Amino acid sequence: MHGRDAALLPTLRRRRWTRPAAVTLAVLTVLEVATFIEVVRTIGAVWAVLLLVLCSTAGAWLLRRAIARNRDRLRARADQDQPLGAAFSDTVVGLFGAALLALPGFFTAVLGLVLLLPPSRLFIRRLVERSAEQQDGEPAVDDLFGPRRVRVRTGKAADVHSPRRELGDAVEGEVVSSSGTA
Repeated sequence: MHGRDAALLPTLRRRRWTRPAAVTLAVLTVLEVATFIEVVRTIGAVWAVLLLVLCSTAGAWLLRRAIARNRDRLRARADQDQPLGAAFSDTVVGLFGAALLALPGFFTAVLGLVLLLPPSRLFIRRLVERSAEQQDGEPAVDDLFGPRRVRVRTGKAADVHSPRRELGDAVEGEVVSSSGTA
């Protein structure tokens, strides 16, 4: 690309995400308005506004608290040369959940609360690990998230593809490198 075409490249890249972001924002706005109307119908306008202010205030407080606490936690893990992947993904999900809770709106508040729950953090961390493994491979994921835990059963092991073939006793072991080199 030369001249004018090269100058348009950043604009074209930016446009890839602007349309989905605009659609997401429009859908989110409609959901928030519909949710607010239903809450007003259910508990009344004054209580709905008070609940909205309470949710946003709690979210802002949680966000400020989470930033300070997680910054210190990540710093301590880095100083001890521990893998940061799990702590970092938990931090990002927690901060995103608190930020959603801080936004004025009941729909985003519910999403934020869901993201603050430990089971959802674990689920998202596992999604991040799988995605990183597919993109970067196992060694990079091991560096980022630490060694994997593997459940080992002792006794006779059978081939997964052929139930008739006996392989012998299963032994516990440790994967040193997935590429075969130490």
